[in-house]
Amino acid sequence: MSRLSTVTAALVVSIGLMLPGGANAKGKKKKAKGTTLAISYFDNNSNDTELDALKKGLADMLITDLSGMPGLNLVERSRLEDILKELKLSKSRVVDKKSAVKMGKLLAAQYLMVGGYTVSGKKMRIDARLLKVGTGKVVIAHKVNGNKDDFFAMEKELAEFVIDTLKLQLTFKDKTKLRRNQTQSYTAFLAYSQGLDAKDRGKYDKAKALFQRALDADPNYKAAKTARGKLDVVLDKHTDARREGAAKLLGKLDPKSKTFATDYSMLMMRLDDSDPASYKRKLKLIITLIKTNQLPLQKTNMGMTSPLVDSVLRIMAFYVGDPASDSLIFGACEWAIKTAPGSHVAGSMCKSYRLQIDMMKKHTTPDQRVKDRASAKKNAIAPMKAKWTYEALGRKLLALCAKKARK
Repeated sequence: MSRLSTVTAALVVSIGLMLPGGANAKGKKKKAKGTTLAISYFDNNSNDTELDALKKGLADMLITDLSGMPGLNLVERSRLEDILKELKLSKSRVVDKKSAVKMGKLLAAQYLMVGGYTVSGKKMRIDARLLKVGTGKVVIAHKVNGNKDDFFAMEKELAEFVIDTLKLQLTFKDKTKLRRNQTQSYTAFLAYSQGLDAKDRGKYDKAKALFQRALDADPNYKAAKTARGKLDVVLDKHTDARREGAAKLLGKLDPKSKTFATDYSMLMMRLDDSDPASYKRKLKLIITLIKTNQLPLQKTNMGMTSPLVDSVLRIMAFYVGDPASDSLIFGACEWAIKTAPGSHVAGSMCKSYRLQIDMMKKHTTPDQRVKDRASAKKNAIAPMKAKWTYEALGRKLLALCAKKARK
């Protein structure tokens, strides 16, 4: 059902702009030869939000299929995304005539393709319109109807529509390239599209997990492999920067300082739970502070609170569902409420955890809970792997809190 979404989802191509900025080695602007066409994200008219991300995947697929075609220069999808954000259209469902013309001009395009797609049962339909940027008038309209199972064939028809409309002369090699499918797996394409959307929103860990999901469905999906590789570089730099920042804050952390609680909170923000090294450092630091009774405390009108207690409560959420941790959670909750009596968060979160555990005990056997947890561990996405790696260390933290509560 989501195929149609993909198809129309996003014609982001632009024929005429060479890579971002279109500048030559000397920094001078170079006029692109041939026709410049920008293909905007199509509107999802199906009222199914699952189809939204496919706009970006389709745009990316069309750009890849049409790249290198004679007389056709493509604007990168990222360039379109930047312009949409600049015009505050990234969340708009419909691009009006005035906005379309402005967007086309900013992309240095002569033509702009817009449209929409609808899915109804097993059927899908895509409506495309080609606008002349100078006047905003519709030059030609085209419809693609088909079965959603034929999504990739529909994408090829859209690409051929662009080629025929612009009267491009293809060689045998060009035609062979156009017929080649990037992937035959709709599951892979959907995950890849969602990964592009997550990356655009700055959610890099989620994007990496989605690109990996696409590769799990189709190991030969080159676009997903390339996207994950580029993201690995970004994440490595991001992780290094956060580790360096955390190391500096850790070196300045002083339990005797009046700003201890604030400094602790800043440090916790730097220690990334999705990075195994950072997560391990966080757990060890919290355990050391609790063992030595050096807790960052803050006085409020409601009583004493502690950002460290809040850290333990968040870590605790990972163990709800683990039969071996039930009693540890109850004990750690008792410690949290005693340590930070002024914290309404401690009471409400612990109440929620208890209700969840009681519900699981009522409706699920201990053996089934163990199997469910094993399955969750096996299928864990990248951001969660650090917690599974140091599951035992986290459980040691809960045991320490429970022991403190008994004393």
